[in-house]
Parts: sequence; structure tokens; C-alpha cells
Amino acid sequence: MHCPTCDRDSTNRRVCPFCFSPYPPDDDRAPLTQRTTSVPRESASNLTLTQTIEHAAIGTRDFVMKQTPVVRWSGAGIALVLMFWMLSTRDAPAATGTRGMEGAGTPVPATEVTMTREAATAYIQQTRGTALVEMHNDEVFVSFNAATFPLKEEGQIALVMRFATADEVVEGRKRRIFFYNPNGRIFAQSDAVTGLTIK
Repeated sequence: MHCPTCDRDSTNRRVCPFCFSPYPPDDDRAPLTQRTTSVPRESASNLTLTQTIEHAAIGTRDFVMKQTPVVRWSGAGIALVLMFWMLSTRDAPAATGTRGMEGAGTPVPATEVTMTREAATAYIQQTRGTALVEMHNDEVFVSFNAATFPLKEEGQIALVMRFATADEVVEGRKRRIFFYNPNGRIFAQSDAVTGLTIK
């Protein structure tokens, strides 16, 4: 190669060995051989899958960033609520309550409660001291106040079952009994035909 800077010739094809000036590019020169490596098919497919996932992630991120802050925060809140709901419903045991549809009575399975006449009389007297107990035409109406009314349904069922059993022991037969919550609504009923039902 001829160096235009120092006007000397050399066999070097890239840099002049005398003045160390790079030779100008020559289109007539043979191109340098490039080392090519073959990519296995599995690697190429993995690369394509990776690129597809990256493009999808970038597209999703761009879509989210184009939304207003209110929409982004609302979406994040909804996602968190759904996640919490899914986890809580998956881990929570199945509810087996005795309360049916609103206004419909659900019968409560009869449980054997042993009570002497003295204990039944004492329990009825105790209930009369904390609740309003009235009798009309052989029917009993029991109205509980807020101070002695249980908040949980299990406690309410136990309360009315115990009173119905005590009344049956004292009277020697089952009577129709209506139980009212502190709001004045009937929440349970007991009689000889259907037994104890929860409204």
C-alpha cells in the first residue's frame, strides 16, 4: 500500500508502518472475512420468545404510562382488592350458617338439652328479669333488649333454644313462641309443628 502522508510503500494494508497514519479505505480491496457463528435452533427460538416477551412488556408499560394517574391508581387498587378477596375466599372455611333468605325461616336442627324443672323455672325467671315476656292466647312473645342480646348468631340461637326448652319443661308441651330482637323484629320462632326456625 502507498501512504499518501509520508509517500512510502509498504505491505501493510491498514496502517503505515513508517508514520502510523491509517490508509484511506479502498473499495477495491477484498473485504475482510468475518467470523460467523451458527446459532442453534433452540437458542434462536429462545431468543425470539425472549424478544416477544420484552416487546409485550414494553407495550403493556407504554399503555399503562399513557393512562392518567387516577386510572393507574384505581386499577392498582382494584387489583389489590381482587387479590385479597381471592386469598381470603381460598383460605376461609365454607360458611355453614343457619340463617336463610331474608324473611324465610330456616329450621334449626333439634339438639337434646337436658334441663330439670327447677332449672327451667329459674331460667324463665332470669329471662323475665332481662327481657319482656308476654303471653296471649297460649302464645309467648319474648322481646330482648340490646344489653342482653347476643351479637353473634350462634349466641342468639342458643338463647332462644334454651328458652324454648325451658318453657316446654315447665308447661309440659311445646307452645308457639315468638322472639323479637332489640329492633322489634321477629328473628326466631318456635312451635310444635316446625320446631325452632330462624327468620
